[in-house]
Amino acid sequence: MKKYINSLFALLLFAGCTQQATQPAPTPTPTPLPTTPEASAEAEKPGTMLGGWTVFADNNVSLMPEDQTRFEKALEGWTGVGYEPLTVLATQVVSGTNYAYLAKGTTITANPGIGYYVVTIYENLSGETEILCIKDLDFVNPIVTEDAPEQLAGGWTVTNYAKPGMLPGEDIESSFVKAQETHVGVALNPIALLGTQVVSGTNYCALCRGATVTPDAITNLYLVTWNQDLQGNSKILEVKRLDINYYVDPSVQ
Repeated sequence: MKKYINSLFALLLFAGCTQQATQPAPTPTPTPLPTTPEASAEAEKPGTMLGGWTVFADNNVSLMPEDQTRFEKALEGWTGVGYEPLTVLATQVVSGTNYAYLAKGTTITANPGIGYYVVTIYENLSGETEILCIKDLDFVNPIVTEDAPEQLAGGWTVTNYAKPGMLPGEDIESSFVKAQETHVGVALNPIALLGTQVVSGTNYCALCRGATVTPDAITNLYLVTWNQDLQGNSKILEVKRLDINYYVDPSVQ
């Protein structure tokens, strides 16, 4: 009977988490940047997001073999959305370990939609896995933090073993390097390019690991938006610290 009750509780917790993932983020929509005829044409393409942003769906993969195996094991038999793991964002040591993955998700429909998700998986000491939470990483309306403590709550640690330079193509990588030349305070390492926006030139949004330029070098996750103009000049437009605790906690709405 005790095992039955525990299983029922776990199912209810997961159901609540997936429902939360479908709710719109409670942050205001950023003011769109000035558009051009090119941007208007881009906005008419299928799968284009609010403000002319288009989900980027061709990221490099940086994942340890054991992380790939764990992810596939936990999502075995999952239907509705096909999830492709890109990297482990953070871990939490409990009785076993919790893992927060960044994953690309594709809806299994006649007109597939693509998005990015944080998939949190628990692995116990015997190697058994279960999904704790799946939340939509909506980079147009992200859940960010301004004044929270620098260290993550609950014993979560941002992983730092992904290879540097996770942006696809030399042109995009070069534009990010140029943009970061005048940015101070945090050393940024791209994890994945999330989307592009055609304006006067191109805006890019990437999820990055960022280490503070201090003796203790605290690492957090950041959403970084930068622009490359038509002359090839680049500059960072915005750096937001992602509230990873929201994305990994099934009890937080």
